[in-house]
Amino acid sequence: LITLLIFFNLIPSFKLFIYFFFISVYIFLIPLFFRYISK
Repeated sequence: LITLLIFFNLIPSFKLFIYFFFISVYIFLIPLFFRYISK
């Protein structure tokens, strides 16, 4: 039961990690994209 509880506690943090990863990727890619368009 405790391991199941830990597992269910890890799922939201993992989703949060994925969201932060995608946000950082977008923050990195958007300037490159605009730089490519402005050429």
